[in-house]
Amino acid sequence: MSDDLFGDVQDDSILDHIDDEMESSRFPSLLAELNALLRKELERFGYDPRHSIELVAAISSKIGGMQVYFPRGQVLEQLVRDMRIWRDFQGNNIPELVERYQVTYKTVYKAIRRMRRLEVSKRQYSLDME
Repeated sequence: MSDDLFGDVQDDSILDHIDDEMESSRFPSLLAELNALLRKELERFGYDPRHSIELVAAISSKIGGMQVYFPRGQVLEQLVRDMRIWRDFQGNNIPELVERYQVTYKTVYKAIRRMRRLEVSKRQYSLDME
């Protein structure tokens, strides 16, 4: 099961430029914390925790240099719930989603609308002329 997420491919070339001194003294503490968290979570889900550094590199490559806000508490819980509703949405299973997530029909429809809008915005450029 540990190879399901990444198959049999492991690219260690991302580690070629990191020597022991750099890793211990200049490796940013945030990335080290992220690596530790990902190692723990991969292991918890039954995956090889050695893939954590590859995930850190992928995350850094995608959002490195940006200031990113990660919500917490109730906002995070609602966003995660909405993502799960969207993942489970099949087009005709609204009553099932209402029961599964113990929310109202309105909440399910709002979650689907929000997530659909996000999906569309990822694929389309804005037509704003300003």
